[in-house]
Amino acid sequence: MQIGLVLPDHARWEDVVELALGAERLGVGSLWLSDLSDDRATTSAEDAIEPLMALAGLARVTAVTRLGVLL
Repeated sequence: MQIGLVLPDHARWEDVVELALGAERLGVGSLWLSDLSDDRATTSAEDAIEPLMALAGLARVTAVTRLGVLL
């Protein structure tokens, strides 16, 4: 069985990278970012990480082969 991880979309970029690298070390098979925040009432769109750009950045620093966007 493969496990995937949904990364936070309202976090500092450095923290997202750290989480992704830690997940990779633990053998996580896929990393995901949400295109729509579940917490829109308390956060603004300006604070959100744009998922496609973030996944492109994560592809540069991880070897995880499955990256995706939750719609």
